[in-house]
Amino acid sequence: MRTRKGFEIPTLEEVREYVQSLKTYYSAETFFDYYQSIGWKFNRRKIYDWRAVARFWAGNETHSPVRKAQQVVERQKQIAEERERVQQEFETRYQEAVQTHVSYEEYQRMKREGRLELA
Repeated sequence: MRTRKGFEIPTLEEVREYVQSLKTYYSAETFFDYYQSIGWKFNRRKIYDWRAVARFWAGNETHSPVRKAQQVVERQKQIAEERERVQQEFETRYQEAVQTHVSYEEYQRMKREGRLELA
């Protein structure tokens, strides 16, 4: 089906074949349905070469499940490191409070007032 000069909307089968040839991680159906739903536009401009857009998707890491998995792992590491840092900070503050033999709230108040004297 021709929609504009020089561009023919591909069939889902054509998209499947091309996406498989690119050995990408994204679904041909997702690609096809997305562009079908927005009128075959890319960055608000008419698409003239859907294969170029498919190659762009293949090179765009945000569509790669592998990249997304890497991002999740990296974020989990960051969270674990932050959790460890917070735990160490808590332990240090707790030990300081125990050394002064006061409640944590009293310790915080003394620290604000500058009355904290540790050996």
